[in-house]
Amino acid sequence: MLDDAHKVLKQYWGYDKFRPLQHEIILNSISGNDGLAILPTGGGKSLCYQIPGLVLGGTTIVISPLIALMQDQVATLKGKGIKAACLHTGMNADTITRIIDNFKFGEYRFLYVSPERLENEHFRKQISSLPVNLIAIDEAHCISQWGHEFRPSYLSLSEIKDLFNAPVLAVTATATPQVQRDIIEQLALVNPEHFQAKLQRNNLIFGAQHCENIRRKLLEVLNKTKGSTLIYARYRKDCQEISEFLNSEGVESSFYHAGLSAKERNSRQETWQKNECRVMVCTNAFGMGIDKADVRLIIHVGIPADIESYIQEAGRAGRDGNKAFALLLSNPADIYKAKEKLEAQFPDLELIKRVYQAFFNSQQQAIGTGKDSVFKLNIAELAQKYNMNTFSILHAFKHLELCGYFHLSDAFHSPSTVQIKMKKNDLYDYQIRQVQFERLIKLLIRSYPGVFDYPVRMREEDLSHILKLPVPDLIKQLKALNDQDVLSYDPRSNLPKLVLVQDRMHEDHLRLQPKERTKRLELKKEKLDAMISYLSHKGCRQQYLTAYFDEKSERCGRCDNCRNEIKVRIDKEVILSRIPFQGVLLSDLSDQFNGEESDFQEELRKLIDQGIVQLDSANLITKNV
Repeated sequence: MLDDAHKVLKQYWGYDKFRPLQHEIILNSISGNDGLAILPTGGGKSLCYQIPGLVLGGTTIVISPLIALMQDQVATLKGKGIKAACLHTGMNADTITRIIDNFKFGEYRFLYVSPERLENEHFRKQISSLPVNLIAIDEAHCISQWGHEFRPSYLSLSEIKDLFNAPVLAVTATATPQVQRDIIEQLALVNPEHFQAKLQRNNLIFGAQHCENIRRKLLEVLNKTKGSTLIYARYRKDCQEISEFLNSEGVESSFYHAGLSAKERNSRQETWQKNECRVMVCTNAFGMGIDKADVRLIIHVGIPADIESYIQEAGRAGRDGNKAFALLLSNPADIYKAKEKLEAQFPDLELIKRVYQAFFNSQQQAIGTGKDSVFKLNIAELAQKYNMNTFSILHAFKHLELCGYFHLSDAFHSPSTVQIKMKKNDLYDYQIRQVQFERLIKLLIRSYPGVFDYPVRMREEDLSHILKLPVPDLIKQLKALNDQDVLSYDPRSNLPKLVLVQDRMHEDHLRLQPKERTKRLELKKEKLDAMISYLSHKGCRQQYLTAYFDEKSERCGRCDNCRNEIKVRIDKEVILSRIPFQGVLLSDLSDQFNGEESDFQEELRKLIDQGIVQLDSANLITKNV
């Protein structure tokens, strides 16, 4: 079967061999065994379930919390001629039924599903007859309350195993031993094979600096380095301001955050991926699922919330195996800001009640109604209307989700859809009475087969061009038909969606779990403290990061702290200690003294002149015994 896997790898991805651990993980799934795979960013996690899915045949269910990432993977598979689809929070019943039918008829291979969707009993019944041969759970750390991105909807995923006699593969980029144990227990994995790649990356050089003027330091670093660069900032405003500063100083850059339109985000991402723009300044909304191997430098401005996030983001550098750098820049005020932001993520319980009340009042949703209703969540609009802080609103919603009152999706691009609801005979009479809508209705029927049966995707610009009607006027007509219940028109949106799990309650009856809230706050404080300690750590950076995940590693010899140690005392004993018995290439030895080349070269020359070491024609340095 591994031969089949190699054929699939070559046929669809064009590779001749697997990355480390991939073939072992794939063979384990093909053999019908449960597995847990911890592969760092860039380790090729998606292939670990896509290839066995193709080898085994039937349907592979992939569970992921990130809608944008699901959409990207589905688009990538379709581009390779592999049929796939995704189902997520907020999709209507007709669309879901139509997609599931495609899998029942054997037309599609990969079904991407949000964990919230699997909590729905009716949906589980719908998919129970699918020929599922593999279940993949992406971002599996979300199932653990000890993880950095706990999602309560993951807790019900063990139930999906009862529906199918299929192996389960749980994958994630980072997980402490405690989180790994939690994943295995919560998912009820049966004798799972455990695969864990080493976190240590010999080509990735870490550094961290306190500096008063971060922007000037950015300029200094960027002028000394070359290659594709990501600069991570914690706030949208900072992204734009840093990018504008760099451009004013002659360093070409762009910025990216979730507040931009889908068209702007896609355009900027494509420009950066094609190396038409060297530097992208972004929030953590950028980078997930992006396969760009030649990133040479990643800089974090300010303090990340936890080491798990930092490792994942920094790990996007140097995926091609060549030398790359991960630098963290901060000033003393950043520690205060990070702690202040953490406290703000836990608004007081009275504010949470006010947010709940304000949102459902704005939606005109009556108490005791609304279960399973879907709402678009415009936090900025809600903040303006009720004079609240957007950050506080966001985290009030997150706490309410953790308490089980609704599900939130991440923000993603949702195209416009339309479905004609009026019966054909009634619609004909309506067109006679309302001639101003006749051309639009006829065009919808002619252009979109199935428009009577389910919501179909549409582009207002296409209809506008054919009707020679300005887009704003066209939208007015669509909204008027929607209001008259002739059709259902859902305009495109980049907003997250909220699905009400239970009827709206009176805010005084909400059970807000104050003890759990305190527990989560203390856990996040511990994680932030570990990140802050990294800044002031005097030893090897790589050793500190790998030790956080209970992994032992050698001193890297390249991070800022290791180089500073070398700088203090470069003598023959230091150099000799870096030359193994079998010898070392001059370039590799020189890299370990990066930044102190002149001192290193002088001491090495003395060792050669004294006959203590020798340098041969292949530039191999060996000790003379």
